[in-house]
Amino acid sequence: MTCQEFNKLSGLDVPEYNYNKIEAIYMNAGEMDKETFAKAYKQLIGRDDAVDLVYELSDAVTRREDIISNYKAIANEAADENDQLRERLEERNQERIKLIEEREQLRNAANKANAKVQQAAKLLLDAKLEQQAIELLGHAAVITIKIERNDPLNANDLAYISNNLK
Repeated sequence: MTCQEFNKLSGLDVPEYNYNKIEAIYMNAGEMDKETFAKAYKQLIGRDDAVDLVYELSDAVTRREDIISNYKAIANEAADENDQLRERLEERNQERIKLIEEREQLRNAANKANAKVQQAAKLLLDAKLEQQAIELLGHAAVITIKIERNDPLNANDLAYISNNLK
């Protein structure tokens, strides 16, 4: 509503420089239409304390707007922080996925290397070089290979088993 509309509807002659306080009150009057507001304001203005009430209402509206503005600023800051946290979370998630993939690659490489070492130990056993197979894999692993292949266990193998199963 403009100052001219207000003056026409209320029958008052409010100067433009004073109308901004009335406008602030009207903008916060909720669902009230222009005519109803203008008539209510005119009734209010007839009271002895009308000017004080208008200024109080205007100040209250200004304080309310300031509070709303502050809350909006706080909400915007919180939204920005939330966005930053989401970005950091996504970055961390990407890093985690990359680490999982690297771990899987390392695990595969270790399994391939282990298979090659096991194959080398089996070749050493076939060549009757059991001591070198034990140095390569360890005695327990060589015994496991012998059992899997149904090879006979010698006295050293049986002693190893006896000493380590206590």
